[in-house]
Amino acid sequence: VGVSLLRSSTADVCIGQEITTTPLQMAAVIGAIANGGEIFWPRLVSHSYSPETGQEEQLFEPGRLRDRVKIDPRHLELIRHAMLDDTEHAADDAGGGGTAYAWFHQGCLPYLPNFRVAGKTGTAELKSTSANSPRRITWFDSYGPYENPRYAVVVMVEDGSFGGPTCAPVARKIYEAIVKREQSK
Repeated sequence: VGVSLLRSSTADVCIGQEITTTPLQMAAVIGAIANGGEIFWPRLVSHSYSPETGQEEQLFEPGRLRDRVKIDPRHLELIRHAMLDDTEHAADDAGGGGTAYAWFHQGCLPYLPNFRVAGKTGTAELKSTSANSPRRITWFDSYGPYENPRYAVVVMVEDGSFGGPTCAPVARKIYEAIVKREQSK
């Protein structure tokens, strides 16, 4: 994650504006939040699975630790709880609840039985040549299951509306596929 503080204002950086990052970098950040501060070298594929035979073959070794980030456990718990609140509680007039709730549930309760997901939506506006059509990069960064994290899912869409309606439903479908696969084993 990089930022040029010479060109940025503190207010913009505090809300995530003017910070450049990739989905893979965000997956590492979300993984570190989920596991208590360990950052692993990324792997895009770990196993090969044949749907015809059910045979699975490990292609790459389990995750290799790259670094550890020291995070105050109280702060980490606050972040985790806020991310869980984003998917499990509807936003209310008092400022509680999350922006992903409505889009993550979409009328289905329970949305993922016995598999709680913690997440965070995001929307960044890009400079546009047209004032009538702002360009946006939308995000939903998440991990699950909340109690015993094993997966980090990051969805990023260019020119989406906002992170909740654009990216949270895509992440939900990914988690549904994960849950279905785990139940079939």
